Amino acid sequence: MEAECRSLWIRAMEFSPRLASYCSHWHDFTVIEWVEILSNQKDLINIAPQHLFTELDWLQILRHQPALIEYCHMIDDFSEENFEDLQRLYPWLERKTVRAKCAKCDKSGSK
Repeated sequence: MEAECRSLWIRAMEFSPRLASYCSHWHDFTVIEWVEILSNQKDLINIAPQHLFTELDWLQILRHQPALIEYCHMIDDFSEENFEDLQRLYPWLERKTVRAKCAKCDKSGSK
């Protein structure tokens, strides 16, 4: 899929994430494009290639969508500096809270 077409999909997702079911080329989107998509529409996390996201990608996503922290498989590996950056935005955020919340999700089989 061409970059211009992906750009149109990104804009469309900002206004109506329900349109996601009409796109059959999600695999063509770059990690940077996914960061932009998820920063605006957290509901698309389940189709995102989360395994490709780096700490900095997650940091950018979580700055805009802190609710997605439960999906971040590398939160315990965040540098102190990056985690503190998130805490400045969201003072309620604590590593132990995140780990406990994620452990609860793992036990129940849901996220």
